[in-house]
Amino acid sequence: MSDIVGPEPVHPPTRAFLQGLRALGYVEGHNLILERRSPEGHYERAGDIVAELVRLKVDVMEALGVTLMLAEHTARQYADAFALINGANIDALFVSWSPPAFADRAHIVDFATRMRLPSNFAYREPVELGGLLSYGVNLADLFRRAAGYVDKILQGANPAELPVERPTKFELVINLKTAMALRLTIPPSLLAIAHEVIG
Repeated sequence: MSDIVGPEPVHPPTRAFLQGLRALGYVEGHNLILERRSPEGHYERAGDIVAELVRLKVDVMEALGVTLMLAEHTARQYADAFALINGANIDALFVSWSPPAFADRAHIVDFATRMRLPSNFAYREPVELGGLLSYGVNLADLFRRAAGYVDKILQGANPAELPVERPTKFELVINLKTAMALRLTIPPSLLAIAHEVIG
């Protein structure tokens, strides 16, 4: 919680959010009260936090009418997660980025295809295999930039003094063949901003 408090929080997204509000004339303590909450890594507390904010009757609150269900798994062990998803009658599948999910992307895409689930990934490779769409960092660009770090180290730079760089290249990839198979219509506005449309 300490990283999201104060006028210039340590947490970069929170700091940027506050800076954006100040640029629009909102100053905390003058014409704005922020109710800051964080599950601090305990995401099972998210429901309690939302309920508390509802009770406080805040003026603005991130309401989408979406219910999220977490289907955890260990590497290469998807049977229980797939059974949970299958029995929950869900509308879509979001696969977060993790090395096991990337390694097993074909298995996950195959499950989504068999279950006729729209699937969203953090990287493009599953979309090339039949997933619906992805939005995330361009992995090839990240590794290309990593080569620059190697070069600096080989030239004598101290690794401890090299700055940590954030990803700068993000891409949206949409598989139209999959959308058609699922009988989904992708809005033209979304297609227009896609970096690549497959099919």
